[in-house]
Amino acid sequence: MRQRLIIPLAMLMLLLAACSPSSLPASTSEAQVAAQQPSDTPIPTEVSPTYTPVPEPTEAAPTPTSVVSEAKGPTDTPALPPTPEVVACDGTPTSAQAEGPYYTPNTPERANLVEAGMGGTPLLVTGRVLNQACEPIFGAKLDFWQTDDSGEYDNVGYRMRGHQFTDENGNYALETILPGVYPGRPPHIHVKVNAPGGPVLTTQIYFEGQPGNESDGLVQPSLIVPLIDATDGGKAATFNFVLVSEQATPLLQEYPVPSGSRPHDVAPAPDGSIWYTAQGSGELGRLDPATGETRHIGRYPDPIISSQVSTIW
Repeated sequence: MRQRLIIPLAMLMLLLAACSPSSLPASTSEAQVAAQQPSDTPIPTEVSPTYTPVPEPTEAAPTPTSVVSEAKGPTDTPALPPTPEVVACDGTPTSAQAEGPYYTPNTPERANLVEAGMGGTPLLVTGRVLNQACEPIFGAKLDFWQTDDSGEYDNVGYRMRGHQFTDENGNYALETILPGVYPGRPPHIHVKVNAPGGPVLTTQIYFEGQPGNESDGLVQPSLIVPLIDATDGGKAATFNFVLVSEQATPLLQEYPVPSGSRPHDVAPAPDGSIWYTAQGSGELGRLDPATGETRHIGRYPDPIISSQVSTIW
């Protein structure tokens, strides 16, 4: 009798799955050989694309041209008035000129001679008052007078007249008008200038290009100043006054005397010498101012001395 092996269907399916070639592991040697053998077919690799940003196009900046040439129309910066020429100082004293017949003393102190309703071309005269070493003179007085636009002097009041003083840098500034033509003379401004306690320089200022400069015998080239245009439609000029430097005579003169003299009473002698009492030594002293020599000639009667001119001290 033939026996049959009866295998349940579920078990049969498990056995078939276990015997499948795909489920059998490869041996270790086979796996190593397979890994070491080169392949004739390149294995494609996936390369991530690199992102390179492309700059956005920008407008090229225009090449700048001259700012001055491109600027048009008004600006916030106000126009500056013209700067008169810088007048160099060589130490030559300013030439003196005649005072003329129309000087009036005791003028008002003012730097602006222009009054309301006055016609004429505005004129600004600036400059400095210097000594012969070209050093500024502080507190120098400048007394100006001139004709008005019609060429007339005011001999009753102080029209077109006034004085001022220099600052610590020797500067002055005169606001006036261009003088009118006085008959027979070119336009000019009179001025008296003096340092504190010094002599007075009287002179006149003339202007370049004015009628009569060549024919007037009083005009000197050193007193002619150029005129430049000012922003207000007027004119501007500059002039420096150089005053003669004089050595001031000291009010007091000191003389050395012997140590311990302690001079007190003094009396002049007819020959110009000076008698004095030397209280420290109790002697009578004599000083010769011409040579500065002193000598003591003995004791004096205290407390007074009498000179040869009977001056009692």
